[in-house]
Amino acid sequence: MERPRTGITPLIDISSLLPKNNCSAPAGDSGPVVTRLPTAAYEALRTAFQQEMLHCPSIPPPPPEKLLDTCYNLKGCGGET
Repeated sequence: MERPRTGITPLIDISSLLPKNNCSAPAGDSGPVVTRLPTAAYEALRTAFQQEMLHCPSIPPPPPEKLLDTCYNLKGCGGET
């Protein structure tokens, strides 16, 4: 079966970094404002995302938790956002 086309190109496959249990809960949900992935999965995804965003200036994350460490200024980055 062919996957539906979403217009989104996957950066990396993090499925092997997600918990392997019998629970059917999703890795993320739309309940909280910030959804957290397991640390290894987040770090792999963040690194791949940052590599793709090298052409855009990053915005320093707000202290103290620095949860938003993948925020970018998209003005002047060119291309579609």
